[in-house]
Amino acid sequence: MKVLFIGKCSPDYLCDSLIHGMYGLLGEEFTHNKPYDLMYTGLASAEALSKRFTLWGDLPEYINDNDDIVKKIENHHYSLIIYGNPYYVTSDGGSCMDHLDLVGKHYSKSEVFFLDGEDAPDIHDTFGYPLFKRELQYDKSGVYPISFAIPISKIATVDTPKTKRLADYKPGMAYAYGTEEEYYQGYRESIYGLTHKKSGWDCMRHYEILANKCIPYFPDIRSCPNTTMVSFPKSTIVETNHLFDDHSADLSDKLEQLFDHTRKHLTTIKLAEYILSTYTTFNTK
Repeated sequence: MKVLFIGKCSPDYLCDSLIHGMYGLLGEEFTHNKPYDLMYTGLASAEALSKRFTLWGDLPEYINDNDDIVKKIENHHYSLIIYGNPYYVTSDGGSCMDHLDLVGKHYSKSEVFFLDGEDAPDIHDTFGYPLFKRELQYDKSGVYPISFAIPISKIATVDTPKTKRLADYKPGMAYAYGTEEEYYQGYRESIYGLTHKKSGWDCMRHYEILANKCIPYFPDIRSCPNTTMVSFPKSTIVETNHLFDDHSADLSDKLEQLFDHTRKHLTTIKLAEYILSTYTTFNTK
């Protein structure tokens, strides 16, 4: 199955989570319209990666083939075309809707997906295409929930002794700790890591905490809409929030439960599988 991703070519947690998962799942069957050098080992600069943890610089080699995109669209070369954040306005006043008129002539509505990974809950015009929205506040026909995800390669493989109740990090401070490894280690050695809603509910920090076998201490999670972060283990985290001040509580089972959920449901591969399974559902009716 061939998939084309059309996007803005600048860091975007949702788009880049999906690019990472699609590459891992489809390899050279997946292509994007722009280079996305930041995603690839050897192409992303050390300076750029010093300010970008988790998703970037992690893909092993650049195998993208984006030659003759126009001709390939006309020949229906791709099974699925994904527009990553088409509502984003570029610095020159343009948008990320390259080739949309051409796509509309050669593809059915069920073969083109829109992603909206922005913080705002507003639902833009989808032009009749299915929309996958990160900050989805309510059920709406033709709009589907979607969330960030974490690479399997960033999930801890060795248990680290817990020496702290709460990690030192506060939301927004990730890059104050030097390297990605130092940042992750702070969570690995802690039972809890503080997180909360910022501009939007979904946040890569939630996944970084879980991937390092740490419990998100998420005080406002009860207010998160049911249609947002639908794969996130909200009920378990509500339970562990209640135990935050109980230093005698044995949290080992909850830690394992959350860690297992992360490996099974919150990876970039699972995100890509979700998109592809939705495509299959739409096109086998």
